[in-house]
Amino acid sequence: SNVKLLITDYSSVSYDAFHRGANVIFWWKDKDECMKKYGGKLMLDEMNAFGDVCYNQEELKSAVKKNYKRGQTHFYKKKYKKIVQFDDNKNTERVIDKLRKDNIL
Repeated sequence: SNVKLLITDYSSVSYDAFHRGANVIFWWKDKDECMKKYGGKLMLDEMNAFGDVCYNQEELKSAVKKNYKRGQTHFYKKKYKKIVQFDDNKNTERVIDKLRKDNIL
């Protein structure tokens, strides 16, 4: 919960880390190969990723140096807000309310 920088391939933990103030780097060296093997479609791509996207070691090295000591940029905060509608820490309450509304609880 106290990380400054998260490097991930595509993990959902990136959303939590960014919400908590960390910068995120997406390491997509093998993304295209994985997509060919497993198929499907990813929600994130280069256009909406809320962190630097790296495909090789030089890009990754540069991104780590750039992102480790700086705060989140407005550019990536704006991208994140387009994907994540709520950031008020009330997601649990929303889920419980929905479960009650649907007579599950």
